[in-house]
Amino acid sequence: MKEQLALNLEEINNNISQANKNNQNVLMVAVTKSVDADVIKQLYDLGLRDFGENRVQAFKDKRALLPSDINWHFIGNLQRNKVKDVIGRALIHSVSSIPLIIKINKRSYSKGIVQDVLLEINIANETSKHGFEPEQIYDIIAEIEALELKNVKIKGLMCMAPFTKEIETVRPYFELLKSISKKLSETSLIYEPKYLSMGMTNDYEIAIEEGANTIRIGTALFKSSNSK
Repeated sequence: MKEQLALNLEEINNNISQANKNNQNVLMVAVTKSVDADVIKQLYDLGLRDFGENRVQAFKDKRALLPSDINWHFIGNLQRNKVKDVIGRALIHSVSSIPLIIKINKRSYSKGIVQDVLLEINIANETSKHGFEPEQIYDIIAEIEALELKNVKIKGLMCMAPFTKEIETVRPYFELLKSISKKLSETSLIYEPKYLSMGMTNDYEIAIEEGANTIRIGTALFKSSNSK
C-alpha cells in the first residue's frame, strides 16, 4: 500500500510541477474521507502534513489517533452545532453562510482564539452544492465587514467546479474565482488572500494553471495500480 501511495504522490507532484507555470507554492491537501487513520499515517511518513476531512466525527476520530503536527483542513459542509468540534483545530474551507461565520466567531471568542476560514463560492450556481453565489460575494463581504467579527479571519476562497469529462469547460470557473479573489483583495479590509482553494483530482492541473495555490486531492492519491 505504501509503495503505491508513494507512486501516486510522485505522479501528482510531477503534474503539479508541469502545471505550475508561475512557480508559486502549491499546497496539496490530501482528502482522506475514504481512508482510515493507518493509511493517513503512511502518507504522513511519506512527508505529507496537510489532510482534509468533510465529516466532523471522522475528523475528531482520526485527529485523536494521528501526530499532533498534522495541519487539518475541514472541507465539508459544517453545521453550526458542530462548530465547537472544529474551531482551533483546522482551517475551515467551507464557510457558506453568514449565520455560520457568526457562530464561528462566537465560539472562537469564547475560546480566546482567532479562527481562519475560507468562504465557499458556489462558482457555477449548482443547486446540489453549498456556497455563496459569485454575484453576491461582494455584498456578503460588506455585510460581514459591518459585523466587525474580531475572532474570525477570512483567509481566502474555496470552490468546487462542475464535474465533467469535458475538462476544459471548467477553466472559466477557476478564472472567475481568481478574479473575485483579486477584486476582494483590492476592495475589502477584512479579506486576506492567503488561500485560493480550487481543484480536485479531476481538474487540479487546470486549477493550478489558473492560479490555485491550494488543491484538494483524494482519488488520485488512493488509486490502485490497475486504475485508469
